[in-house]
Amino acid sequence: MDLRQLKYFKTVVEQGGVHKASERLHISQPAITTSIKKLESYLKTSLFEKQGRNLKATADGMKLYQHACKLLAHSQNIIGDMRANTADINETITIFSPPIIAQSFIQDSLNYIIQCYPRTQIKLVIEAGINIHCALLNGEVDIGFSAHHPTTDRLDTVRFYKENLRIIMNSSHELVRENNLSWEKLLAYDFITLPSQYILKSKLNKVAEYYNLPLKVRMETNSLTNILKTISHSELIAILPESVCHKCESVQSMRLPNSKKLSHVYQETIELYALTNSQSTIKPQVKALIEYLVEHGNVGLKT
Repeated sequence: MDLRQLKYFKTVVEQGGVHKASERLHISQPAITTSIKKLESYLKTSLFEKQGRNLKATADGMKLYQHACKLLAHSQNIIGDMRANTADINETITIFSPPIIAQSFIQDSLNYIIQCYPRTQIKLVIEAGINIHCALLNGEVDIGFSAHHPTTDRLDTVRFYKENLRIIMNSSHELVRENNLSWEKLLAYDFITLPSQYILKSKLNKVAEYYNLPLKVRMETNSLTNILKTISHSELIAILPESVCHKCESVQSMRLPNSKKLSHVYQETIELYALTNSQSTIKPQVKALIEYLVEHGNVGLKT
């Protein structure tokens, strides 16, 4: 039993179910479910019972909930006390990040740094791909985030998130009723994508090239908000991490076509990395940011 399991459990109790807890934590539902099952096995008791479409804590579950609240609060007090001597650091940390990572995966960690280092200024710059790697190598950035694993040993890499990709579409889209989807069928639809420098766009381009079919991109934008709003009011589709789907009630997701024969050109998962310059001194705020991401990140996969 560890603090992460208790955090997942506490959130499920407060949200009334795994789905809402997943949205709250930005963690895949199977990862939360697995964590709860391990907790129940370890404690040899049932922690939840179904109540309609929701989950309600059992009597033992409520006992654990009370302990979990105290333990998690105490753990935050410990972290705060241990970092008190660095709270007066007065400097700026510069972060380069793609828009989806900035908008969906690192906000909680930034809030944590703001609380722990009240005199530190955070400069978050939206960038993508190789531009982030170059900025790090040139010493322009303290930390960068990327879905591209760097090829140079001059960048230290920490993976903090891994998730399956999904097709995102309007809830009334005809694809919702498709039971035997192939890549050839999928590529016949109109897409909304990130610009070419982003890995999700380059993945799609590789698939289209493999099948010798055009990629029908009707709209490009680096704004996740625009992507979701456009999908919810049109027939355009996108391929994004599934957790992104939870940000808009009028869209839904479905699995990608079988990609086994495309494994050399297309991966069904996306991995997110925190990058720092291995030849530079890492600021304490950046170390704390990475530690938070590793502790609260997700390496579970939705199926």
